[in-house]
Amino acid sequence: MRQRKGRLKELEALETIAGKVERLTVHNGTGGLLNDLVKLRDG
Repeated sequence: MRQRKGRLKELEALETIAGKVERLTVHNGTGGLLNDLVKLRDG
């Protein structure tokens, strides 16, 4: 059940991002994308 909640949160985050950009290419999965976003926000 926890994995589903985590996956749902990832998909919601991607939906928010997708609504703000014209095109998005993901090369290393949603986990890599979300990790990179955290790095961008912290930096």
